[in-house]
Amino acid sequence: MGYIGQKMSEREQEAYDSGEMPYSKWTKAAILDELEYADLDVNLFKKCSADTLRDYFLYYAAWHHTGKCFNETGFYGFSMPDPIDFAELNRLEAENKEERAKARAEKKEIKQEIALITYGEWTGPRKHMKLEEHTDYAIIVGNVAHLAYGKTKRISGSHIEVVETYKRCPRGHKKDIDLIRKYLKK
Repeated sequence: MGYIGQKMSEREQEAYDSGEMPYSKWTKAAILDELEYADLDVNLFKKCSADTLRDYFLYYAAWHHTGKCFNETGFYGFSMPDPIDFAELNRLEAENKEERAKARAEKKEIKQEIALITYGEWTGPRKHMKLEEHTDYAIIVGNVAHLAYGKTKRISGSHIEVVETYKRCPRGHKKDIDLIRKYLKK
């Protein structure tokens, strides 16, 4: 067993050549292409989500070493059931739709709070590094403090402390908080 360059094993290349790919590479477009190649009316499947199409048409084929660190990656192949059970396809779509709605609701429930935090950052050359302490306003979402310009810090990290939390924007710091919110939306 050899490698093609540093990224792909020969067996991984054989899997790609035989139509198998990692789960993440099976996009909705790739599955619709397979359905079109099988002379099916693709319009019947366009309203289905990518997750539903993956659940219905893909099967686990094997795993292969990928990358220079020899990660194990699962490969999936496309399988066409005969006949296609549209009732099962609709059931999977409804199930996936419910899961997506639940995930969106959980995301909305995550509490955001404005806080004043102190944190340390290592600066200087590698041999003579020193810890500089900073104090900034942040919006805490879950376990992450979001600072201005997209910078983030983990609350559970070392050299970080929440000094104070606020129910409303602190007086005179609306521009700071708005800047953080601007990067939070991205």
